[in-house]
Amino acid sequence: MQRAGRSYLNCRYEPLQRPINNNEGEGPAPYMDDNIERSESSANSFDPKMAKKLTSPENLKNYFRVVSVFWYLIIVPALAFTFIVWYEPNWIPVKYLPYIGEFAYNLGTKHSFLVLVINIFALGAHVGEAIYALHLCDQIGLTHAAAFKWFIQTFIVGFPSLRILLKMKKKNQK
Repeated sequence: MQRAGRSYLNCRYEPLQRPINNNEGEGPAPYMDDNIERSESSANSFDPKMAKKLTSPENLKNYFRVVSVFWYLIIVPALAFTFIVWYEPNWIPVKYLPYIGEFAYNLGTKHSFLVLVINIFALGAHVGEAIYALHLCDQIGLTHAAAFKWFIQTFIVGFPSLRILLKMKKKNQK
């Protein structure tokens, strides 16, 4: 899925100043030596390959953006309510939801097959969107961790999450 040659470590190797001798019985261990000479340029320099900010669009490898809480407050309860209408319509508080509750209760008891089809369609749509989000993450060049976050978020919320990725792909192509 991801490109095989991607480097996952972004650090600089500095060799020890003296060779390691495992037969030394006295003194500190060679890796504990604090007398490593560092030049001023290496101590104060900025490595241009190092990332400035992990979640910025400039550094697309780890880019992830959470969708608005509004979408979580709308989509997740709607999916749960639709499932409850199919699974156990008696759990619907008809007393507190006068028109919607009665409609949902009648729909769940008299037309449960229709509600089952709606649930299966919603599940299939969210799974399909999540798989497409993985495909987009691979095209953009995101890491596995970022792609997993996008997959989970798109599976839960759906198109609002996928829309952010589509905008990022469009911006990346320019």
